[in-house]
Amino acid sequence: MKKVLTIIAFVALWTLPSQGQNWAEFVSTIEKNNLTIKALRDAANARQLANKSEKLLSDPSVEFGYFWRTTSSISNKKSFSVRQGFDMSTITGAKSKMVKALNVKTEAEYRAKRIEVLLEIERVGIELYY
Repeated sequence: MKKVLTIIAFVALWTLPSQGQNWAEFVSTIEKNNLTIKALRDAANARQLANKSEKLLSDPSVEFGYFWRTTSSISNKKSFSVRQGFDMSTITGAKSKMVKALNVKTEAEYRAKRIEVLLEIERVGIELYY
């Protein structure tokens, strides 16, 4: 990873004066094409979707029973039932608040890791430039 980053930064710095880019454009160009940042964004999106799925109710259960009778005077018995479980945290909205807090935490973690990667890019670029 560092080797690839170093090569990209070296090539970009080599062509920096000829293209007339400033340092911010250089870093933003690398940021747009950085696979680590893209992977971090996708992982954060996946975690946020997983958080949202936690606030849903459990799956309902459906049962059907057909009971045969041995005597002809009584008809066969049919049974049908549907069950849905729920908990108080879903009804009171506590799960929604928890999911929002987890999503804020996930977004903050993504931003922190993104800044780490950008700082590493700038550090390598400065080392190569000077």
